[in-house]
Amino acid sequence: MTPSSGAHTAALLVSLEPGASRRSVESALVLLGERAGVLSEALHAGLVHSVGDRLEPTDARVSRQIIRGATERQRRTAHLALACCASSTGRGDAFDRIRAELEGPRTRPTEGSLTPQERHVAELAATGAPTQEIARAIYLSPRTVEYHLTRVYRKLGVRSKAELAFAFRV
Repeated sequence: MTPSSGAHTAALLVSLEPGASRRSVESALVLLGERAGVLSEALHAGLVHSVGDRLEPTDARVSRQIIRGATERQRRTAHLALACCASSTGRGDAFDRIRAELEGPRTRPTEGSLTPQERHVAELAATGAPTQEIARAIYLSPRTVEYHLTRVYRKLGVRSKAELAFAFRV
C-alpha cells in the first residue's frame, strides 16, 4: 500500500519537528485540513514511529527526502501549523492571535444557535470525517449533510472542517 498524501504531510510535520507530541501533530493535521487517520497511516507505513507520546521520523534519510520533496510553501505552512498547535491545549497562542487579527472585532455566533441536527453533523465533521461517512452514520444524503455544514459554517463563521474543529468543541 502506497502512503497517501496525508500520510506524507504527517511525516513532513514529524520530520520538521522531531519529538513533537502526538496531540500537537494531530492538531496541526486538522489545521492543515487533512482527514482523520492520516497519522495512523504514516505510522503504519513506517514513515514515523511513536516513542511514548512523542513522534520521531523512522529513518533520517527518508525524513530528509520528505523535507526536500515538499515545496517551500508546504514547509512554511507545516511550520506555521506546528507553531499554532504547540501548546499543551492543542491550540497555541499564535493561532488565537492570527484568528483574532483576521476576524477583527466582530463577535461570533455561539454553538447554541445550531439546531440539534446541525449540532450532530458539526460534531461528526469536527472529527475530520468525510461528508459521505457522516451521511452514512446518521442516515442522511450527502447533499443534506452539505446543506447542514453550510449552515453551520455560516452560523459559526468558519470556512472549512479544519476551522470547525477549533470553533466547535466536541
